[in-house]
Order: sequence, then C-alpha cells, then structure tokens
Amino acid sequence: MLLPQGISKATGLREALDTLRLSLHNCVAIGDAENDYQLLEACEFGVAVGWGSRSLREMADEVLPGNGPSAVAGYLRRIMDNPRLPPSQVAHRRILLGQTPEGHPLEMAIHGRILLIAGDPRSGKSWVTGHFCEQLILQGYCLCIIDPEGDYAALEALPSVVVFGGDEPPPRLSDVARALRYPDISVVIDLSQVAHADKVGYLRALLPMVAGLRQDSGQPHWIVVDEAHYFLQEPDFREQVDLELAGYMLVTYRVSNLHPDLLRAVESIVVTQITDPREAQVLATMYGRPGEVSDWEALLRGLTIDEAAVLPQVDAAERRLRKFTVAGRVTPHVRHRSKYLEVPMHESHAFVFTCDDRPFGHPARTLKEFARSLDQAPDASVHGHLRRGDFSRWIADVFGDQPLAAAIRKVERRHRLASTSNLRNAVVAAIRERYELAGVAPGAGSEGCPGEARSESPGRLSVARTP
Repeated sequence: MLLPQGISKATGLREALDTLRLSLHNCVAIGDAENDYQLLEACEFGVAVGWGSRSLREMADEVLPGNGPSAVAGYLRRIMDNPRLPPSQVAHRRILLGQTPEGHPLEMAIHGRILLIAGDPRSGKSWVTGHFCEQLILQGYCLCIIDPEGDYAALEALPSVVVFGGDEPPPRLSDVARALRYPDISVVIDLSQVAHADKVGYLRALLPMVAGLRQDSGQPHWIVVDEAHYFLQEPDFREQVDLELAGYMLVTYRVSNLHPDLLRAVESIVVTQITDPREAQVLATMYGRPGEVSDWEALLRGLTIDEAAVLPQVDAAERRLRKFTVAGRVTPHVRHRSKYLEVPMHESHAFVFTCDDRPFGHPARTLKEFARSLDQAPDASVHGHLRRGDFSRWIADVFGDQPLAAAIRKVERRHRLASTSNLRNAVVAAIRERYELAGVAPGAGSEGCPGEARSESPGRLSVARTP
C-alpha cells in the first residue's frame, strides 16, 4: 500500500498494456477499495464489488452484487462470453455534441454503439463527423476513417493520426493493419483520387480485414465509413460490417440506400438538414414514433448549417429528436481545397461549354478543368454563359461554394453592364484566390464558334443537385 506519489495500479497497468500493444479502452477493472479508484477511472469500464468501499461504488460504471470471489468469477465468465463491453454512462467517457437551444451542453456516451450520421449534401455532415473523430482521437481511441472524398485529411494535425492515400495510391492492407496494431494510432484512408468502382472493390477487401483485426486485438475502436450508401447497400453487408462489436460510424446523404437490416442495427443517430422528404420519411419511420413523420420532416428541413438533431438511443421509450448547435472543431475543415480543385465530379455535374447550342470541348468535371476550358472556349460561348449567369449557378449548385459563386456573380454582373474587358482573367482570378489555382493562364480565346457564324444561343449546363 506504500507507493511513491503519482504511482498507482493504473500506472502499472498502462506500462503493461504499452508493452502488449493493448488499450485501456478495451479493459474492465474490478475493485473493492479506495486504492482501486484510479484503476477504475483509467479503464473503459469500472466495476466495484458490492461488499467494498462506498465511495468506489459511487464512481463505478457497475456495482457487482455478492459477497466474495465467487461473484467476481461468475462476472468474469459472463463478460468473456460477450464481445462487447457494457454501455458506459460515466461523464468522462462521453463526447460533447454542442449546445441545446437553452444553452446547456449536450453530450453522448461513447462506446457500444453503431452511429448513423445523415443529412443533405453540404449540410454539415462531414463537419459533425470530423468533430466526433477529433474528440475520440483526443481521448485516446484508435480510429480507422475511410474517406472516399478527401474530407478528413486535416485530422493529421492531431497527435498520432496517419493519413494514407490522397495523391498516393491506396495503402496496402498490410500497411493499414500494421498501423492499427498500435492503440494510440488512428488512420485516415483518403480515396479521393480513386475511381468509384475501384473504391468499392478496395473497401470490400478493407472492411473485413479491419473487422477481423478488431476481433483479434480490440482495435480500431471505431470504424468510420463516409459515403456509406455506396458500400453497404447490398444484402451481403454483414461480410463487411461486424454488428456484434459495433463501434461503427456510418455517414450518408442517402439513408434509403442502406440495407434495412443495417438500419435496424443502428443505436444512435445524428442528423443535419434534410430537405428530401423521402430521406426524412425513412428516418422517421425507422427511428421515430408512429404519427411523427411530418414533425420529423419539419424539424430536419428547418435545421441551419450550424445545427443538427440527435437521437442518442433509438430504442429508448421516448424517441425524441433533440436539436442542438454543433460544437466547434479543433482542426480546419478544408474540403474545398482537397476535393473540388482536382477530384472529378460525376458526369451529370459537369459544366459543358456551348456555342450556338452545341457542346464545345470536353465537359469540365473539376475546377481546374473548368479554368482550362474557359481559356479555350470562344468569346461567343463565354459571353453567353456570363450573360445568363451559368458560371456562378454551376459553382453554387454543384460545389455549394457560395463565396466563390458570389465573386463570379460580380463578374457576370459587370458583363451585363457592358464592362467586358478581361472576363476570363476575372473568373480565373476568383478561382485562383479561393483555391490557389496553379498552372492555368487565361488566354484570349477566339471570337466566334468554330465553323459557325458568331451568335449567342443558350449553352447547356449539366447540373445535378446531388454531389
């Protein structure tokens, strides 16, 4: 019982776990007296025996009834047969979501969950997901974040976060497994430069591997799957997701595309703005009470960019969505620079330059391609698109970048007022200022459409509302 100051059972346990590459977040501690306080506090789940210290019972996650070692032995047998730790309710194992409308902090318990984060494109889903990831990482949890569109690379600014992919090819599965064997390391796999079909194939190999790694070692504690509707919509999703172990964060703007059995396994939801009635109806039908569909639709449609709603336990007797203001982030949200400049959008989102109602050149699927096409397009085409406001509308509708759309809208307005000098330079300058565009120098173009008399017919703007 005589120990130097700052030394406890928890200190020795940490040293042993570091040697074994195991995590305190996978540990259950059982104690009976005050000298076990730090041990129970350090472990993910703390149990106090009913015949021990009163103060220890008051801080424990669970109190074990009985009167001796046989009760402890029976408890150990029960938890060894269950792959998941019991749900924790103590405050230091919770994460801050934000503030309620009344100004009170809103928190949610961390482990033992499958969490669904849903909402419209550009409604703040990746901000909320990044906020969750930041808090989990800073509390020492090990995360594997599957990032199809390059939204989470900024998390590398946090301690012990490694980003794979991006400008490089996707990592080998063995490299991912090697990194995740360290309990204090989290991994972001950036697949933004990978073709969609290749992403699907890669994840069909990656997800089972990571689930198997967690079955063997308990790590990673959380597996984050963004754009989950692309990867978990088939009946064989159980080959990709281990529902028994939970610890999944599924992010999507198409809840209706996820397999119904997977939706039924969800334990908590966080929702940003949803304007699609079908998506709101799916959520309300699955997780709300009978007759609440219209109330859910109104609440979700009315959320602003900094708001979300949470249902912390979808199986609770009272299934009430709670609106809150989302808390701030630690790392910057740099989605635009990491995605829209280089990563091709779907063909249905491309900008098609036209002249005399005929397509000119190749469809522009990135901002860099758009700037290059603008350099090559005839004056008649550029003037027509500027007059109709096509450029700013495309930026606003497809990318959701309202500041850039506003800057280009000013150029279009100057053109309609007959101030037509340096139009290409002005548009590209606005993009360059926003995205640090390099390697594109606007030229003079040509006056008329190739092989046609000079005229200005409406151009074709290929725009879809979904990203």
